[in-house]
Amino acid sequence: MKESYSKLDENNAGHISFEKLITSFPSQLSPCQMRFLHCLYDITTQNQLFGADEFIAMNNLSRSITKLSPSTQEMYEQLPFETLEESMTQYTELFSSVDRTARGRIGVGALLQILGTTLERHLEPDTSLAKQIMSTMNKDYDDDVPRLEFISYIPYFLYLEGMT
Repeated sequence: MKESYSKLDENNAGHISFEKLITSFPSQLSPCQMRFLHCLYDITTQNQLFGADEFIAMNNLSRSITKLSPSTQEMYEQLPFETLEESMTQYTELFSSVDRTARGRIGVGALLQILGTTLERHLEPDTSLAKQIMSTMNKDYDDDVPRLEFISYIPYFLYLEGMT
């Protein structure tokens, strides 16, 4: 992956544009999925250059999006793009706030806490909504949720917000 990044960073500036980045994405991404990734790129580049580590993470995220279930991928088509940057910032900050050791992963219990906050509901693991969330994400209560996987599910979380 770092070799792919080096090829795209032709002038060795340590930064690549979104237009160059998308040449490394899977071709089956929908236009709305690309807009989601572009929004994340814009958030990322507000405070830093888009370097090799960001390139690798974004490529892994783009691939994980293509592996989501068709019904979860459909959530990207319903995204409220006018407020997406604010929502993504909120969710990533909530993730960081519960990932106190900066492992880049949180437990399902912490995920339910985050969603309880955003949905303004108390989510116990045995409630029907919590079971639905764990089923959609193919997770058991004892599992961890890596940061990139969490980000790939933000459209689903926003869908849940719209349902409450």
